[in-house]
Amino acid sequence: MATLIAQSESTIVYSHPAAKGSTGNPGRSALVKISNNALGVQSEIYIVLHEEPVRVIDTSIYDLYDLDLPQFAIVQAKSHVSFILGFTPLTPNYLLANTLGPTTANLLTLDFTKLDRPTFPFEWELEFTL
Repeated sequence: MATLIAQSESTIVYSHPAAKGSTGNPGRSALVKISNNALGVQSEIYIVLHEEPVRVIDTSIYDLYDLDLPQFAIVQAKSHVSFILGFTPLTPNYLLANTLGPTTANLLTLDFTKLDRPTFPFEWELEFTL
């Protein structure tokens, strides 16, 4: 069962060192709770939905709803690796999901059939003129 917990149209303020103090606009957003009672075990999942893309590099999207993240067993952040520094105050532990597609974190999974030469920065010689 899904329950709408709260809604917002507020901006977020990043705490990540690379974006500290800058803002993001998720547009209309909502906190939804999904409850399930499978095999007699009660479980709940909280999801923050937003209509505009924002960087999930720190807890700011969750802070919008005053979520106490340490109480959750798992917190998901859709970000390649920039989330690590932003979530370190919460926990030093993380699991990096190696998803398929053009934005994979594992470059060795890409076939590179249309690779331009030279490939920066691997095969690039910088020329400096004075």
